Amino acid sequence: MGNTKSLFQMKHTYHTNLAIAFNLGILPKEICCTVPASTRHNWKTRGYNHLFGLDYALDIQESTDVLRTIAQNKRLLRIARALVIIAGMYRRLLLQASDRKQILLAHKNEILNTIEQLVPLTGLKRALTPFDLSPQLYHYWKRSVSCVHAPIFRCRKIFYNQLTPKEVYLIRDYLLHSDFLRWPLASVYYRMIRDRAAFMSRSTFYLYARMLGLSGLHRFRKPKKRKKGIRALRPFEILHVDVTEVRLNDVQKLYISFIIDNFSRSILGWKAGFNKSASLTLNNLREVIERYNLKDFTLLSDDGSENKGLVADFIAGYKYRINPVIAQIDTSFSNSVVEAVFKIFKSNYWPRDFAGQVNKALEIISEMVHDYNDIRPHGSLTGLTPIEALMNENTDSIVPTDQIRIAATARITENLNSNCTNCQPKSE
Repeated sequence: MGNTKSLFQMKHTYHTNLAIAFNLGILPKEICCTVPASTRHNWKTRGYNHLFGLDYALDIQESTDVLRTIAQNKRLLRIARALVIIAGMYRRLLLQASDRKQILLAHKNEILNTIEQLVPLTGLKRALTPFDLSPQLYHYWKRSVSCVHAPIFRCRKIFYNQLTPKEVYLIRDYLLHSDFLRWPLASVYYRMIRDRAAFMSRSTFYLYARMLGLSGLHRFRKPKKRKKGIRALRPFEILHVDVTEVRLNDVQKLYISFIIDNFSRSILGWKAGFNKSASLTLNNLREVIERYNLKDFTLLSDDGSENKGLVADFIAGYKYRINPVIAQIDTSFSNSVVEAVFKIFKSNYWPRDFAGQVNKALEIISEMVHDYNDIRPHGSLTGLTPIEALMNENTDSIVPTDQIRIAATARITENLNSNCTNCQPKSE
């Protein structure tokens, strides 16, 4: 009976982890020696094809070398345990932070990059756990992440309606062109369209100008809803005249008279002098009438002395009909058409620290009038220059809607067929 009892005591049922540790080569020697050779041989040679979950076991076989190295090196094992503790602490701190969402958003790209590295090791669900992210938010972030090839782009294959890189770089070149820096965004857009460089809507051009951070270089204000001013139906029907001043130096001023056509916004004539007098306005008016052979028209001016005296006598004695109207006295309208041109001149063309001679000042005025009249397309004129509008040019050819539709279709095809790889989070 004693021998039988001892035999029964020698038979053991071993924990599954011991078999796993033995196969990994990490079972301690003192435990390994107590396991019968037949049992160890069975653990080593036993077939596992009949076991449920074999496919999953084979998938994790690649990780056994890492587990073996960690288990055999006590220092690595301690480090791994410490990392688990530290990671848990950081996650608890993150969950308790009041501005947790702001922190995650501020480091979105780094988080996405880390998750992409963790997914092959742990799977998506466990990779999201340390950051307390839902799969839905993760996939949303991944779709909206910037393209690795250009920081302002989203994935061209997913967001295929966006402009192509070539079109965006072309917008940038136009906005940074030295000849256009004094123009508003609308004028730069129409210049690009007129050059047939690219085709897109005006709102799209504005959007990408803001995305590029270049809209601030060009004057752009959302128009306020205001009472519509006086409007002519044809060129030379209503003219606006006024005088402004600029400082040449500490003691001397230069006075400039402009005459503007209401219909086309064209500067029909200008004169400059050292005195703000009616003779300055009269000389300008006479020259404009002679140049364009004007007969019957309305002349809108303010109530300043430079628009009275000699000017009033000339109008009264002119052989053709000139209808003088004083702004905000004879009519409720202001003289804003010519005042707007003065504002453009002083804001965009006249140097703030000007300290030169009269000849230099006259040169600046002449260059401004040429650029304003002949070169710069105007948004209010649907892309025409004032001189073109004065000559009643057709606006239909300025913005080719058919070309814009064709370009939209072509960019979709180009974006979908782009050779870039799948979008990945951009590294900082």
